[in-house]
Amino acid sequence: VAGVELVHWSIELGGTETLSRSVRFASGTVRVGLTSGELQLCRMIDLAGKLLRAGACARAAAGQYRGEGEGYPTSTSVRLPWMAAGGGLRVGGSWGKRLLWGVSGLLLIPIRRQTFSVDNAGVAYESGIVGGTLAVELGVRLF
Repeated sequence: VAGVELVHWSIELGGTETLSRSVRFASGTVRVGLTSGELQLCRMIDLAGKLLRAGACARAAAGQYRGEGEGYPTSTSVRLPWMAAGGGLRVGGSWGKRLLWGVSGLLLIPIRRQTFSVDNAGVAYESGIVGGTLAVELGVRLF
């Protein structure tokens, strides 16, 4: 994650790679995973100067779901687009002049749910209606 902080605003760019997980379905297994990039904008207020700050954040994310079947007569790999938007809360501050810390909790709602199906057997996996992240952040101030 890389970000810029200006007075009471921060903007961050980052990425997420979720570990693939397997779902048993019919005579085989479907493996799914998600790779995404995020843009986050936060408005912070000082609770104890720069030592402790809290605020609200908005996040947009885009990436791709990947799915692959194993153990079926015909198995293919599929990649589907994924986009989500949401927001949450962040608490953070600084230790000295250079070290930064933070904790954030955010909820994301996908723009469209995605499904992975197995021919003649039905839907093996459907993406969630809401997702979330809980992050512990450590950083270094460059300027």
